[in-house]
Amino acid sequence: MTTTCGARVLVHLANGRTTPSRVVRAIRDQLGAVINGVPFVGGTASGFSELNREPPDAGDVDGVAFAISPEMHATDERSLMRTLEIQATVVGQARVLGHGVPVVVSPVTMRSHARTAFADAWAVGSLATLVGAEAASITCDTSARALATVAHLRGRELVGVSVSHPDRIAALAASDSSGSIAIVVANMTPTTQPFRLGDEVRPPLGPYEVRTL
Repeated sequence: MTTTCGARVLVHLANGRTTPSRVVRAIRDQLGAVINGVPFVGGTASGFSELNREPPDAGDVDGVAFAISPEMHATDERSLMRTLEIQATVVGQARVLGHGVPVVVSPVTMRSHARTAFADAWAVGSLATLVGAEAASITCDTSARALATVAHLRGRELVGVSVSHPDRIAALAASDSSGSIAIVVANMTPTTQPFRLGDEVRPPLGPYEVRTL
């Protein structure tokens, strides 16, 4: 996989319902000559449940979008962390509902724990999950301080990461043109976790700590 910085136009209805493909095409017909080559994406600015309730109609669109907010049913740390388990599943389901077009996740937001270590760890876990599910594009709420750390991976080629306990540790890795690999790891728990990179034992990760290697 390769990270890209290409622009996209997300066409959403103000009422949050799934955008019909004919509307996406109409917008592309109006703007396509001005911003030629930019993908025009349908779907919804609401959550996956809206996309599932009213699936996109088959049509000539460049992608399907939906938003993620883990706070729909609970805001305690344990419940919010458990929402990461289904993110890969809903990306796959969205791809099916979109008839195989790329999936855009936008935005990913968390308000109740904004600018906390917990939110930072959750953001890294969400990115790792969505990248693993091959989401075409991910837009994150800027209140997560960890995004400044993850931004160091921008423009690099993502590489696969195997984590022995994904319920405890999340990781993202990318290599530059010289083959140098940068890694971002996050402790997904409120307790200190032992950490090893390959056969090398590293200093333990503190509660919800995000670290660059």
